[in-house]
Amino acid sequence: MKAMVFAAGLGTRLYPLTKEVPKALVEVGGRPLLRLVLEKLVAAGISEIVINVHHFPEMIRSYLHDHPLPGVTLHISDESDELLDTGGGLMKAAPWLMGGEPVLVHNVDVISDLDIGALLAFHREKGGVATLAVRERETRRYLLFDRDMRLTGWMDRQTGEIRRPEPAAMHDQPPLPSTLPASPETTSPSSPEIPSHPLPETTSPGSPEIPSQPSPESTSPPLNEFPCQTTPHLKSDIPLAFSGIHVVDPVVFSLISRRGRFSLIDAYLELAARCPVYGYHDRSPHWMDVGKPEQLAQAREDFGKVR
Repeated sequence: MKAMVFAAGLGTRLYPLTKEVPKALVEVGGRPLLRLVLEKLVAAGISEIVINVHHFPEMIRSYLHDHPLPGVTLHISDESDELLDTGGGLMKAAPWLMGGEPVLVHNVDVISDLDIGALLAFHREKGGVATLAVRERETRRYLLFDRDMRLTGWMDRQTGEIRRPEPAAMHDQPPLPSTLPASPETTSPSSPEIPSHPLPETTSPGSPEIPSQPSPESTSPPLNEFPCQTTPHLKSDIPLAFSGIHVVDPVVFSLISRRGRFSLIDAYLELAARCPVYGYHDRSPHWMDVGKPEQLAQAREDFGKVR
């Protein structure tokens, strides 16, 4: 199974910590956030992981080189030229993520004891194009769900704005590339301050052809059989907060027409107008977003409580 870790953010809320180090390498419990997420993914049985980078990319490359994960294939999706947000980042990494299995997506600044196996089982049972882990917690922005946990909207509690699923406009964009990008060693200049280390052989992507449809062994229905049509559902508007952990079916790479910089939440609202997008109500005891100084301090204090 494959996964993607969003590690390209600038970490501006953690400044001045992120003035000299990427957010992904900020430590909690004596280990970088990136390592904590990677270990959680590996423990869930994931053996191939894409990591996107933008801020101090060579520091992340050097760390991965010096701290390998045996049996795990890592790929670097380099966004040094342009930070692409979550949607653009996922689509840029699509050539590595295509296949027949669902893809787990995890923010690097989230620490939790969410059961990834249970999330994946729920995703497969519901059969949606995406499943978003959500929780009951205080925040400004909420995702809205009906009683079947199908996505029905997005709400800003402060402004009162509510957005409903709307079909995407047709974006005049080129198709996804038919081969994987060149390996990061040949596409990114090394930093003069940080020595550039070649990644181990297991981390260099190959160049398989990308099928236009899921592979025969896929557990998902072919695109033309996927239940993507406008379906009435009750807008009971259960508000739940997004946890920064989600699962996407590979069919989304064919359904999303956007390219460049865009938010995945926007894409999910567009998809939800015609395809099932679900929420997984995570009731595990601990979840931490460590994107702010006070949150990071709390995470460091509470770290021992989280598996």
